[in-house]
Amino acid sequence: MITACNNCQDPLIFYVVCKNCGFYKGIKMMATKMDRAVKRAEIRQAKEAAKTDQQKSAPEQEKTKSS
Repeated sequence: MITACNNCQDPLIFYVVCKNCGFYKGIKMMATKMDRAVKRAEIRQAKEAAKTDQQKSAPEQEKTKSS
């Protein structure tokens, strides 16, 4: 029997986790492709922020070494 997901209203079979949103009976059961993509983007942004912070602090460290 086919029904609609309670969370995203996508059609799905009874007793199956929704492949679109990852919910089953109102509980998040699995990570979807979109969840993984968001997580990767957050990690990339954190790495880029750390890299720019490191680049900003590098000239300051050189000034203290030469003084």
